[in-house]
Amino acid sequence: QLIFMEECIEAEGRRWHLEHFCCLECEEPLRGQRYVMRSGRPCCRGCFESLFAEPCQACGDPIGADSEEVTHQGLHWHARASCLCCSRCRKALRGQPLTCRRGRLFCSDTCGQDAASTSSESSDSAFASAPSPD
Repeated sequence: QLIFMEECIEAEGRRWHLEHFCCLECEEPLRGQRYVMRSGRPCCRGCFESLFAEPCQACGDPIGADSEEVTHQGLHWHARASCLCCSRCRKALRGQPLTCRRGRLFCSDTCGQDAASTSSESSDSAFASAPSPD
């Protein structure tokens, strides 16, 4: 519709009636709020995070609209050091070369191979080989 009112919202290179600039999912007005564009329409942060945010491969939490994200082979991680790190040695991988095997990140082929060889062992073996506290 044409906008004849003095007041409108300019966003994303378009002009919107005040009542039409709302979340594409919940239809809450977005005037003065942060939003994410989805399919050419604005989406409030709450709807985006609950409906569209990808889960982090490391921690399982959704990667929110304000979070930095790293994507590799169609998988997603928070860009923070606690998530984007080697699954074996925990070395931070931001800006570093990495290898991905079965959805897990590794700093090198060596760590990836070491993890593959130990993953076939039973979970009890880790406790059996751990030194006793005495």
